[in-house]
Amino acid sequence: MRSVIAKAAAALLISGCALTAPAQNAFSAEPDSSGKRLWIGSMVAVFAASGFDAGTSWGKFESNPLLASPNGRFGAKGLSIKLGIGAALVAPQLLFHKHKQVRTEFTITNLATAGVFTGVAVHNLGIAPPKNP
Repeated sequence: MRSVIAKAAAALLISGCALTAPAQNAFSAEPDSSGKRLWIGSMVAVFAASGFDAGTSWGKFESNPLLASPNGRFGAKGLSIKLGIGAALVAPQLLFHKHKQVRTEFTITNLATAGVFTGVAVHNLGIAPPKNP
């Protein structure tokens, strides 16, 4: 199971890096295309890391009471809250993406957030799932 999760995370990371690669077209309509690609890649990284965190938490006891279901485990309630938080993080980025300075700050914040989510997911891999009741 861990190898499948690791392969999925690697595939998402590679696809995010592909989005940040320099444009092959020298006649790009936007002069700051590499910055825009990095910003898009950083959003992919946040969602990939959040998904990795959710996947490694699924069915395990959740220490965050906001994300815990009534039985104390991470499930559909926690996943829907994580998706809502993700949407709330992306909405202002889509509104202000034309401002280069703000987009740079969003990119840095996204990459830091992805790092935190990845760290939590790696921590979750070391936690054994609860035994069936």
